[in-house]
Amino acid sequence: MWEAGAERWWLEAGTEAPVEGDPRAIAGAFELAEGVWVVPVVREAKPVSLPLTPRQLEVARLAAAGKTHKEIAAALGMRAETARTHLKNIYRRLDVASRVDLADVVARGEP
Repeated sequence: MWEAGAERWWLEAGTEAPVEGDPRAIAGAFELAEGVWVVPVVREAKPVSLPLTPRQLEVARLAAAGKTHKEIAAALGMRAETARTHLKNIYRRLDVASRVDLADVVARGEP
């Protein structure tokens, strides 16, 4: 049972932190042993970081906007085959299989 002045909580991540207040007030917390509470660890969502070069990011944004590899090439002053190669590398780096998937990743990871 929880008593005022409990010494510690045991967090899901395996770390310990001092107790402040009543751990019963935290949803999902339970007492593992006397004075030791397991509490959910809540982490703030971080924006998706796209592992792309600046040029790949330009190509990805255009592709996500529905441009063909020929239109991307014309817009960025490159050969169509170069744009296609960029797209292949982008798909591999982001682990996506289609432009729909790419558009979703780009929308979530917009820097």
